[in-house]
Amino acid sequence: MAFRLAWTIRKLGKVKGDTLLVDADGKRFEPNRMRGLVKQAQFNAGLEATGNVHILRHTFCTRLAMARTAPTVIQALAGHKHLTTTMRYMHVVPGVTAEAIKTLDRPLPKGMAPEETPEAAPGFGRILVAVP
Repeated sequence: MAFRLAWTIRKLGKVKGDTLLVDADGKRFEPNRMRGLVKQAQFNAGLEATGNVHILRHTFCTRLAMARTAPTVIQALAGHKHLTTTMRYMHVVPGVTAEAIKTLDRPLPKGMAPEETPEAAPGFGRILVAVP
């Protein structure tokens, strides 16, 4: 469990026996209540409000992938038998592809870089690449 989640649960005191989430009356959050909360959060975020809590598994895997967690580690954490299943849960977030291309502009290790930059080398013009 993530430290931030554990801290939040302790702070809110929403634990009763072996039940992780309880309401102010100490009653267990039923699946319909959870779907309603997810649906409201989706609506507030301007997303299609389906209330589908399964999307949280996709968010879990995608956020770990964005943090550069190895796919096999994500697979283990998600409890998937096959890596291909895990890969279906990891989504490309808008803007990430452009950031990935920018990594190619980082300086090369010493001794591997050409003597001059492409902008200064004769015959090199500016090349524009459209990245979705």
